[in-house]
Amino acid sequence: MRNRAAQHRQIGPAIFFFALLAIASPAWASDTNLVLLPDWTGLLPLLMLLFVALMFPANALLFKPIFRILDEREERTTGTRQRAGKIMRDAEQTLAKYELAVREVREEAERDRKSAVAEARSENAALTAAAREQAEREVDNATRELAEALIEARQLMRGQAESLASEAAERVLGRPL
Repeated sequence: MRNRAAQHRQIGPAIFFFALLAIASPAWASDTNLVLLPDWTGLLPLLMLLFVALMFPANALLFKPIFRILDEREERTTGTRQRAGKIMRDAEQTLAKYELAVREVREEAERDRKSAVAEARSENAALTAAAREQAEREVDNATRELAEALIEARQLMRGQAESLASEAAERVLGRPL
């Protein structure tokens, strides 16, 4: 396409140059003076009439189709650019919606994670408190049982100590008390 356009740009000046050569006439020489351009005053109205007569077929056959093709090309180009712009806007809107949805999902996941961590911590604290209370109860029970056992042991030892003391005293004295 570009090569063809470049060829047309090169051909135009060449056609213009050859047209000038075709209408050029040889210089008319005379004894007194040299005439490079002939007197075309009588020929000028005929050339104008010929120009006007050829303008209508040239317009119908050459210029109108070229301008129509150029206009159609411009419309297609503009339409394609507009469609591309609309597609880009739609794509940007879709991307923005997607990014918003991803951001919302991430925020919701972060809230859920924080909620789960807080719930696990509170559950852990509750379990720790329950275990601590259970351990304290067991320690209190063991302490109480140990104190009771100690009291029983002291009472039993006191009774045994008294009976051993009286038995020892009986043996030492050799008589019953």
